[in-house]
Amino acid sequence: MSQTLAAGDLVLLLDTKGRRYLVTLTEGKEFHSHSGFVAHADLIGANEGDEVMSTRGGRYTVLRPTLSEFVLKMPRGAQVIYPKDLGPILMLADIGAGTRVLESGIGRAHNIHLSTLPNFRKPGDTSSSSRYFAKDIVNEPLEARDGLMPVPAGAGIGVTVPLSQSVFLLVNVSGIFLYSAFEGMEDDFDNDQKWVYTSYGANGSLSLAWYVDSMTTTISLGARYQYLHNNRNSRRSDAITDPDDTDPFDGNADRFYGLTFSAVYSFEL
Repeated sequence: MSQTLAAGDLVLLLDTKGRRYLVTLTEGKEFHSHSGFVAHADLIGANEGDEVMSTRGGRYTVLRPTLSEFVLKMPRGAQVIYPKDLGPILMLADIGAGTRVLESGIGRAHNIHLSTLPNFRKPGDTSSSSRYFAKDIVNEPLEARDGLMPVPAGAGIGVTVPLSQSVFLLVNVSGIFLYSAFEGMEDDFDNDQKWVYTSYGANGSLSLAWYVDSMTTTISLGARYQYLHNNRNSRRSDAITDPDDTDPFDGNADRFYGLTFSAVYSFEL
């Protein structure tokens, strides 16, 4: 490897007090500090270990950064693992040259959703997956557009995990709220009585989907769970509650279990 520095190289400038500055050499640019500035042109073509001087007499030694120095000085595009933690992680996970590491976009999707909450000030990893990985584990691309990260659409966290090229694991989580109201009928209630029934709960499903390419059809089979809490309220201000008048619907909780099956045919218009 040549020691001569070229445009595009990443270099570390070390001043006389041990302070380090990470710089990417670019034609026509300058490095500025309290000691003046150093033109990148003075660094391009220099050798590693050379000393350069700023316009105000500051001296800098030009070096190529080690991995540890790069991690400490690199721009913070995502959550950083510092060298003191990185070493044990690589050792315990037995990660070396040529090792393939699986990264999940599921955690990133959760962080994106959390970042949309009111007064949320410290988002986690919400950057584009393509900045770090050639292929993410989820099907949906998590990519920033015009400096903004779109929130994954759909139920749950909005991402699906492929088990293979044609088989997918689908997770769906949603909330439920039901509202109904009716006036009292003469045979059953006072005419001026109005009853309101509300139900709220959650619904979740886990499905295994198989895309049949020859038929352009997706077949899915899974399990579903739903929970509903029910309430009944009277809307008449002078209504007298009869202690013997009980409604098994009021305060009741319903749970539903079941299997789901679907076959979706896709075609172009």
